[in-house]
Amino acid sequence: MQGTPPEVAERTPGHRAEIDRLEEAFGAFFASKTMAELYAGALERRILLAPCNDAREILAHAQLRDREFFTRIEYPELGASIEHPAFFAKSNTGAIGIRRRAPRIGEHNAEVYGELGLGADDLAELWQLRHALPFLWAGEVAAVRAAGAPLRRGDLAVSGQDLIAAGIPAGPAVGQVLERLLALVVDDPALNERDALLARAKELV
Repeated sequence: MQGTPPEVAERTPGHRAEIDRLEEAFGAFFASKTMAELYAGALERRILLAPCNDAREILAHAQLRDREFFTRIEYPELGASIEHPAFFAKSNTGAIGIRRRAPRIGEHNAEVYGELGLGADDLAELWQLRHALPFLWAGEVAAVRAAGAPLRRGDLAVSGQDLIAAGIPAGPAVGQVLERLLALVVDDPALNERDALLARAKELV
């Protein structure tokens, strides 16, 4: 509990002593309870009292868990999966939320430049111009191209029309679902099959 400013406490005779008495009583009561007990008691008695939760307590929050506020994101380079807030709001017009982990520097250059019409050869040339060195990942680029790895929406095994035919509402939701499907198949190209993507799309809406 915060103390009372001196200018407020000294307005009336005896006010400071009364506040000290109340703070001592409340402080002793608060010290005898856990934060969870205080919060549960406040809810039961309809008292305006809220906890200051840390990250661990937020993760364990029953209401947030019930609303499926968290999602688990894989970090293959760390060999771990970490929970993140899944969304900042819920909408009936489509999915809103995190699609993938934060990118490493340059990780999605191929995706971004691909949307601009630049291919692997263009990226290799840009790299050489920037560094004045032979393109170090020529072998990896060739392997990606040979495998036909998806880098843009057009590389997906489903289209917007396929999603609409499968029952996804026409509108912004279609584009949002396509983006999330692309994120999935960029991480795992083996998922880029029509039936698998349609099944995933229905889960994302």
